[in-house]
Amino acid sequence: MSKLAAKIKAQFVGLLLVFAVALMVVAGAGIWGLQQTQASADMLYSDHLQTAQVTAAVAQGIDDAYETAQSLLLVDSAAERAALVNRLFAAEIPEVEASLRQLDQLHADDPVAEKEHLQTLTDGWAQFRTLWTSDSLLAPTPNPTQVDQRLRAVFDKIEPVTDELQQVEQRDAQAAHQRGDAAARTSMYLIGVVTAVALVTGIMLILIVTRRLLPRSIAPEEEQAAFVDAMQLAGNDKEAQTLLTRRLVQAAPGAAVVVLDHDTQSDRLDVASELNADPAVHTGMVDATARSCAAIRTSRPHRTSPEHDDLQPCQVCGPIPGASLCTPLSVGGEIIGSVLVNEAQPLDADTERTVHDSIMQAAPILANLRNLAVARTQAATDALTGLPNKRTAADTLKRMVAQARRADSSLAVLSIDLDHFKAINDHYGHGRGDEVLAAVGVALHSAVRANDFPARTGGEEFLVVLADASLASAVACADRVQTALRTIPVRAGESVITASVGIAVLGEHAQDALGLEQAADRAMYVAKGNGRDRVEVAEPDPLPSG
Repeated sequence: MSKLAAKIKAQFVGLLLVFAVALMVVAGAGIWGLQQTQASADMLYSDHLQTAQVTAAVAQGIDDAYETAQSLLLVDSAAERAALVNRLFAAEIPEVEASLRQLDQLHADDPVAEKEHLQTLTDGWAQFRTLWTSDSLLAPTPNPTQVDQRLRAVFDKIEPVTDELQQVEQRDAQAAHQRGDAAARTSMYLIGVVTAVALVTGIMLILIVTRRLLPRSIAPEEEQAAFVDAMQLAGNDKEAQTLLTRRLVQAAPGAAVVVLDHDTQSDRLDVASELNADPAVHTGMVDATARSCAAIRTSRPHRTSPEHDDLQPCQVCGPIPGASLCTPLSVGGEIIGSVLVNEAQPLDADTERTVHDSIMQAAPILANLRNLAVARTQAATDALTGLPNKRTAADTLKRMVAQARRADSSLAVLSIDLDHFKAINDHYGHGRGDEVLAAVGVALHSAVRANDFPARTGGEEFLVVLADASLASAVACADRVQTALRTIPVRAGESVITASVGIAVLGEHAQDALGLEQAADRAMYVAKGNGRDRVEVAEPDPLPSG
């Protein structure tokens, strides 16, 4: 993913995350509020329950006091009566009155009906206490049954009131608890549903944007980034030119794309890569030079279309039907070629911008690859003869020997040394000697096959590797080399060039690249020792393979 695409996606996801967090905060606040409501309901339930408990304590206290009063009516012992009176006035009556005061506080905000019940209870207790504190109760009485009836009459009025108050409070407490639970459950359910719907909507929105809408909007950026990455991995300019061609067809589907390469030495313009190209392209490329391309000639993009007639038609894109856009490949003021995009109708603004960006990004990479190829060629080539140098010859010989071993084919080496070359330099000067060496390079190319490998390995020393060659074919090639060299005059009408040649064949005279070269060298020195201008074959290998 490109940096821009990643940035857009991150921003969008970030906004959705903020939305999700805000939603969770709102949901959390709602849940907290419901919890507070539940707590309030629980507190109300607790209050009603406490009121019921206090009411029960009042009822129990009155029952205890009533039982104590009944005991006083039945006891004759002064000590026992004193103990009962003490319990009644020291403990039971104060406990009931304290509970009544607490009950009065708990009912302060209650409805009038409940307060009436409480007032009935308070009045009945006052009557009850008046009877207890009368002299007839505190002192022995001759008619305890009559007194007990009076106590029972008052108690019978109080007891239903306490029972009713307890039942009311218990019902209210249970109702409060149920209402709180129901409200909390309903609200929690609604909040959960709303939160879930919002989250699902957010997730769906993320999926839609990230998988459908966002990829469509950032796909060109991703494709462009992938193109640049691929260009940077290209191994040579041909591969990079092919990648550029494919990228432009990707940006403009159905278009014809042609990459033109400008050879600065010959000033020729050639097709380096093409895709969907009209055959008319090659018509315009016949004997094309840099000035044949209007884009290279003017150093700016050149457009043609059926509706527009150029005053100076371009030789390259002029013969092609439809609309064309030709853009120069320019790096640091140097134009290394151009790119032609042809379609039935002119490109739209977005596609043209993509084409322009791709070409601008490709140009420096193509220039670097071209310069690298030139540097490699120069490092591997003898500048004077144009032949590969000694290092390249050694590497190539190793590779060709390995290939011959794998293919079980023959291979031969010619070691060539020019005869009396030092005398040429001494008599005619080094300038003429260099000209002779350059002519030797041309002569070697003319004497060997296309799949053979000639190289310069020293001052006047040369090496030729003959692929798939027997000893007989190697001797024939050596004769051709000598014949070609003899056609090189040192000066008009004067002496010709001769050479001593040594031959070695893989498997017969050596088993590896180094041994093969050394065997050919030894044979070459034998030829020199035997009078020069000769061809000698190496001695057989004392340890042949197999």
